[in-house]
Amino acid sequence: MAFRSVGINLLRLLLEGVSSLADALEALKIAGPDFAEVWPDHLGVILGGNLDAERAQSVRELLLKTDLAYTVHAPLEVNLMDLTATETVRSPRGSALIHPTS
Repeated sequence: MAFRSVGINLLRLLLEGVSSLADALEALKIAGPDFAEVWPDHLGVILGGNLDAERAQSVRELLLKTDLAYTVHAPLEVNLMDLTATETVRSPRGSALIHPTS
């Protein structure tokens, strides 16, 4: 099996400001992955279950400046394999992420 791309996880908490995110992204870029996995709750863009639009815009601008593709890690509390959790597993816009099949 041949790997066509390699990703790396941006696991650190980066809540103190976007400058620390810029430094972390530059370090990731030097490491040479094809994509990076980001955690919105580790970037301070989700606060109390709500999107902080101003912070999200700053983070978005930095992510776009770095020549990487991104994947987004769901919060650890979200278990997409649990079909009974439709009331607790919700998207940021309030609709359920999963629906049990009958």
